[in-house]
Amino acid sequence: MGTAVSSFFSFDGGGYTGAGARSGGIDGRGGFMAMLHPNETVLDHTRGQGAGGGTVIQQTISIDARGADAGVEQRIRAAMAQSKAETLAAVRAQANRGGSFASAVGRA
Repeated sequence: MGTAVSSFFSFDGGGYTGAGARSGGIDGRGGFMAMLHPNETVLDHTRGQGAGGGTVIQQTISIDARGADAGVEQRIRAAMAQSKAETLAAVRAQANRGGSFASAVGRA
């Protein structure tokens, strides 16, 4: 029982300090002492940092239109371009609203 409880409250493997005021602490910005081990990373969630760089959205669409009339390929390409534009607009709009999504894509 003691081991299960202690492992539940352990930050071994990472953790999150929680949201709080960025005032006070040892540096006047809510800072506190921490111990880091090899191969650990510190991220400041208020700076929109990410582990591994920017956000990449990749869409791969395969369509087999063999036997269709000649104009089908062009109509499919136009529909795909429109879908891409709408997807990017939706992602940008969500990022502009702020919050955790904006932080996740480096916009906070």
